[in-house]
Amino acid sequence: MSNEINIIACEVLVIGGGLAAAAAMKYALEKNINVCQVVKGSYGSIGRRGAGASSCGASETGKPRLTRPSVATEELDSLLQMIIQAGLGMADRKLASALVEDFPKIQRHLKKWDIKFDMKGPHHLGYPFIHAIEPEIRVPPIRLFEHLMITDLLTKNGRCAGAVGISENGEIYLYKTPTVILATGGDAQLFKHNVHPGCVTGDGYAMGFRASAELMNMEFMQIFFCTVYPSRNLFHAWHKDVLSDIRNKEGDLILAGYLPPGISVNQCL
Repeated sequence: MSNEINIIACEVLVIGGGLAAAAAMKYALEKNINVCQVVKGSYGSIGRRGAGASSCGASETGKPRLTRPSVATEELDSLLQMIIQAGLGMADRKLASALVEDFPKIQRHLKKWDIKFDMKGPHHLGYPFIHAIEPEIRVPPIRLFEHLMITDLLTKNGRCAGAVGISENGEIYLYKTPTVILATGGDAQLFKHNVHPGCVTGDGYAMGFRASAELMNMEFMQIFFCTVYPSRNLFHAWHKDVLSDIRNKEGDLILAGYLPPGISVNQCL
């Protein structure tokens, strides 16, 4: 362990390795911003430390919800009502509206960035995006710091002024930047039983809270179908072709064994 502090200066620091972090990096690259990205594991690894839940993968093709809504106004209105209904009145209508209204813009960006969701291979959730952008992030002048955990934000006069972290070999890093994007994911590992990769530990929540940010909706959690070995991969319910064929180490179908008589796997999903 070195006593020296590695000082890094940049215009924007992106903390995290999932879909939100990848999107932030892509926007920064388009604007020629001097940006750094820090992940506490290996960037782009599926279902393992550093990539987050959004970059988990499946073994077969899956169409994400991003590609489903049409830009037709009536369909977007219908989608908004579905979100409000699913939340049983607890969803924030203003946030839900912003999500729905952004769909057309997101679709245009995905097309422009040549993100493909219908290829064979480990593509699911945010992985197609991360897979497509990873080659851009791993070449100069981008500075990608892997196996390095940001431990706290630095503030000055009530504003964020940077962050400090430590690498796996004990080196201290100080990032001097006027803009920090916390894309560190959720806090699933606060719960004894959860279906997220081990890296989803609420780091950003804790750092933001210590820097006087207000936290909200902490009680809301997402539950997915999940494999736990050899990595923790998440599957959405519309991935019927994958979920219906998940087997244990003896080769027996798992899901079918838990269903009551007369209920098919498709009905369950």
